[in-house]
Amino acid sequence: MATPEATAMIGAAQLNQDTVGLEIASPGDGGFDMNWWPVALSGEVGPEQIIDRHFLGGDVVIWRTASGLAQVSTAYCAHLGAHLGEGRVVGETIECAFHNWCFGQDGNCRYIPAPHDHIPASAKIFGYPTAEKWGIIWAFNGDVPSYEVPSPPFVNADSYDILADHAGGSDIAPFYAPISNIFDLQHFEFVHRFPGAVLSPDNLPDRPELDIGPHHMAYRQTMGGGVFGHLKVWGTNGLTATYIDEETRVITEIFVFATAPRPNGTGFDAYQVLFRRKKNDSPEDRAKGRAQLEKAWAAQLYVASQDDVVLRRPHFRMRNFTKADRWLKQFIEYVRDYPRADPGGSFQ
Repeated sequence: MATPEATAMIGAAQLNQDTVGLEIASPGDGGFDMNWWPVALSGEVGPEQIIDRHFLGGDVVIWRTASGLAQVSTAYCAHLGAHLGEGRVVGETIECAFHNWCFGQDGNCRYIPAPHDHIPASAKIFGYPTAEKWGIIWAFNGDVPSYEVPSPPFVNADSYDILADHAGGSDIAPFYAPISNIFDLQHFEFVHRFPGAVLSPDNLPDRPELDIGPHHMAYRQTMGGGVFGHLKVWGTNGLTATYIDEETRVITEIFVFATAPRPNGTGFDAYQVLFRRKKNDSPEDRAKGRAQLEKAWAAQLYVASQDDVVLRRPHFRMRNFTKADRWLKQFIEYVRDYPRADPGGSFQ
């Protein structure tokens, strides 16, 4: 049994942690979180097209091969450093406009046009592991993905219409701030005025515990109004939410949400995908589905605008946690301890 003195020391240590707060390193300090990051909408990169973006402390090119595959690569040629955004796509490679060196999706130089010349072993750019899903092009910050692209359960892509688009962002709040909201139960009452909102995890009707893994945090919970929700964070920047009618067991709403840090390391850009189950593949049903998705999008933006009010100009601090903040604190600790890397940094 702990002595009163030991108990007091433990209590003081806990109080100090809750009061002083938890520190999360800024993006780029020790690398960037090893996430699937959204970098562009699928429709922004046409056949054999190249666009460029700032990404995780450097520049990347997002290009589509002749066979239609999307690829995210560091933007500077391994020869003399010309920007590959000025080049072109040749087959399954991207060609530098300066001396026509060609690089594959894996980053290796595939071709040098100079006669009788050999390809240096170190002639490489970095090809981020790239996936195209839900109308978004994603890049994984690492050599090998450690989890799959955020995907809601129960979804067969062929059975759903989807609407993917940019979903705003913030100039100040960190990229994980909007993700943290699903663990901040109090804000559902005070920011969104949701009817029947519960202020503490201990008061939820199902008394769920968080499912926490190396690359996810999730919970399943009766949300009120006869709706059951499954919410899951992927990495530190992705969220999937699925809501099911408890009586009919019909899925009523599905969405994917993901963020990426802005170039200066402060603020974020957001992407969102909404889903609507198809009735059939007729033009009438497609038009109806589009209208329903646009209506749902407007509703989502309205809810997001309520968060914008408090995320517009905060000094985002993580301290003075209370018992009701238990889940939120667990999420902040998860983000703090999440693995980082910068595989593309040496290619900039």
